[in-house]
Amino acid sequence: MLITTTATRPFESLSPSQFEAVVRQVLGRLDGVEWETMPDPIGHLGSDDGQDIRATQLARGPKRVTRREWLVQVKRYEKIHPKDLEKIVDKAIAAGSKAPYALVVAVPCDATKRSFDAFRDRAKARGVKRPELWTREKLNDALNDPRNAKTASFYFGDGSAIPGTVPLPIALDRSGGRDAPLLGREDEVEALLGATGDVLIVGPAGSGKSRLAAEIPGRRFLTLKAEANDVAESLRLDQPTHVVLDDAGLDLARLDMLLELRQQGHAFAIVATTWAETADDVRARLPSAVRIDISLLERSEMDETLKATGIGNYYLRAGSWISRREGRAGRSAWRTLPKAVGSRTFYRGER
Repeated sequence: MLITTTATRPFESLSPSQFEAVVRQVLGRLDGVEWETMPDPIGHLGSDDGQDIRATQLARGPKRVTRREWLVQVKRYEKIHPKDLEKIVDKAIAAGSKAPYALVVAVPCDATKRSFDAFRDRAKARGVKRPELWTREKLNDALNDPRNAKTASFYFGDGSAIPGTVPLPIALDRSGGRDAPLLGREDEVEALLGATGDVLIVGPAGSGKSRLAAEIPGRRFLTLKAEANDVAESLRLDQPTHVVLDDAGLDLARLDMLLELRQQGHAFAIVATTWAETADDVRARLPSAVRIDISLLERSEMDETLKATGIGNYYLRAGSWISRREGRAGRSAWRTLPKAVGSRTFYRGER
């Protein structure tokens, strides 16, 4: 039974990473397509907040299996015209290069028939067998499919289901400093990226444990209150290399759930953040984990971070704010920082 909705979902209200996640999850559940490698983001956000996604389809014939490459361009246009789409195709598939089997361009806006025709004709001229333009209307229809109910629920509140993991915690994803560089944690980042298995990040509240964990490519954060089946589906669909569990010492049952899922055959490393007081309880469950301890920041380090953002005269504007935080560049700080220093924001802490 097809679920219908009378309203078009506000895709334009999603952050770039959220819109990319919606497109990727819809693509992963595409009817009649068997994936050898699931859709995976490979590009970087640019001036149009675009993202590249690649995936490999297995097309099974009577005598052989053919691998088909898919390229997806996720673009954040408010309006899109035929020439915009032709430029996207030309940039995605350089003249003389091998074209993917399928080229999908996803935008959170509507498009005219002329735009559809221009995109199709240019993509086919470049050798694409399956060109698809996913507009707001097409994505809205896709989210009405029961297979995408969890995605529609999480990002648009259509129901009660939630995904098992997310790329970033919502508080961090919606932070004004989510894309700012992490400063002053070079040694910790090196240790984190050099670890080949489970990791235990230990530090006081607000010291930046979750923000540090976000430096891992391919990581996803366990969603609050997600059930085991939701997490298992996310592991299958998103294929994270690492799953981050925040405050693991206060949530040992969910740590046990991750360990059980791993025993069932899901391959991922666990990154557990915790306070020093509960670190032994977590270590008992992750005996081979690499431990990384992080401490609160010194005043000089807080000053260095502010200077790196280019905020002028920050002693007068935010000096008292820094002193009150006592070296905690974490969640409470990031809710008050914009008020202290104006429109320029920076990020170094946990939320």
